[in-house]
Order: sequence, then structure tokens, then C-alpha cells
Amino acid sequence: MDNKEKEILKKIDEFNKQIEECNNEIEKSKKKIISLKQKYRNQSNKSRRERARHLILVGALLEIAGIDEEDPATLLGYFLQYKYSSEIDLDKYQFQGFEVMKKRNEEKEKKRLQRKLMKNKNSR
Repeated sequence: MDNKEKEILKKIDEFNKQIEECNNEIEKSKKKIISLKQKYRNQSNKSRRERARHLILVGALLEIAGIDEEDPATLLGYFLQYKYSSEIDLDKYQFQGFEVMKKRNEEKEKKRLQRKLMKNKNSR
């Protein structure tokens, strides 16, 4: 083999190394893209779950208040008036809501304890 052939083979080896390095970089980039897509998808799923949870909570509150069957336009108009409520009214609303929630929780706890008591009686 003459020098020219050796030089050509050396350049081919260098190009092959460069190609391999580029392929490695491409693989790293692909993995990074996949990771970012997964992260975005997880964040989107989390956002959807949080939104769904919020909507369920709001629906439950409307049901507890007994206004879940009202006309949507009426409810919206009512909600729009909320921002014009005085601090005193807002405090009153919060207190009323707290009292209802407290009473419901007490009733739930009472039922839970009754079920537990019945279960204990039946297991004897």
C-alpha cells in the first residue's frame, strides 16, 4: 500500500468516527426529545386531572347548595354578582359554608362509626 492509499484509509476512518459521533449525538437528542414529550404528556395529564377534580368539586358544591338543577344563565348571573359582594357578605357566606361543611362531616363521621359498630357486632 502506498502513502496515498494509507492517507485515504486514514481519512475514511476519521469520517467513520465523525459519523459515529454524530449518530451518538442524534441518539442522545432523540432520547431527550422522548423524555421531554413524556414530561409534557405527564404535565398535560396532571393539568387535566386537576381541572377535572376542580370541576367535580364545584359540581358537588352546587349539589350541596341545592342549585345544581338551576338554569345555567341564572347561575352565571348570580356568580357574576359575587364579585360585588361586600366583605361582610363574603364573611357571612364563608361562615355559612363552613357550618354546612362541618355538619356534613359530622354526619359522615357518625355514619362511619355506626357502620363500624355494626360490623363489630356482626363479627362477634
